[in-house]
Amino acid sequence: MKVFKALALMFFVVLASSMVSAAVVNVLTPVQQTVTSSSQIVNLGVVGPGQKVEVTFDRGTEQQVSYLNSSYYGFREAVWDKANVVSLPSGWSASDSLYYETPLTVFVFVSPYASDGIYNFTVQFLNEYQGVEPFNVTFQLRVSTNVVKASVSPSIIYTGVGQPAVYTLNVESLSSASDVFEVSAEGLPYNWQFTKTFFLPRGSNVTVYYEVVGSEQKNLNFNLHVQSLSSGLIYDNVPTSLVTTSSLIQQMWGVSDGIALFPSIEQTVYSLIGLVAQLVR
Repeated sequence: MKVFKALALMFFVVLASSMVSAAVVNVLTPVQQTVTSSSQIVNLGVVGPGQKVEVTFDRGTEQQVSYLNSSYYGFREAVWDKANVVSLPSGWSASDSLYYETPLTVFVFVSPYASDGIYNFTVQFLNEYQGVEPFNVTFQLRVSTNVVKASVSPSIIYTGVGQPAVYTLNVESLSSASDVFEVSAEGLPYNWQFTKTFFLPRGSNVTVYYEVVGSEQKNLNFNLHVQSLSSGLIYDNVPTSLVTTSSLIQQMWGVSDGIALFPSIEQTVYSLIGLVAQLVR
């Protein structure tokens, strides 16, 4: 027992003082980069006002510390135990990592009123028991409202009155932050309140299907409006068109759904038209 206590005491003394390499911070997302000096600035890319940026880090420090227990003496890698956001631009907020989580994750919330420009924040990394000194890393973000790009195919759809026109939207994220967006139609001459919400991961493309129904025979020009739920300043408008027509087959379907009072000859003709419509429906 005395031998074990002596070894345990040596373990804590040696572990705290025997460093054989310098510590680093390995950034995992939204970029991958190894930081070897506090003078380095890590560029995390571009985000929009009001967006939430998730930054993750590997716990490894790449700093070797001596390790000793009752049966082993050698070296092992020290690890970071926590990451704290210690400085932020005015109006921003953040959430520190949890203790010992893997990977260490901090969240930075951009001010919804942030103007376009370059902003810095600092994260401090802590090691509790292995003698590694705190390590501060400065991160840089560019704020811009132009972080989403949308396109539609086809840009014009021909359909019948009361029939759905389905537009295929391709939405691209130019941001380092994932976000939730909403699609709506703007500029229609009638009340069309249909919206579709979707999740857009950072730096990715998502296909969204959006439906519009024309209420009358008309050529309609309008915008498909893609907007972030984080900020109304983040959006893109896609011009598109809808041409609604009353086709012959639709007229035939209408005849088959109800025949007015006509002379016997006309009634026979309309009955035949309705029968054909039912066969091709």
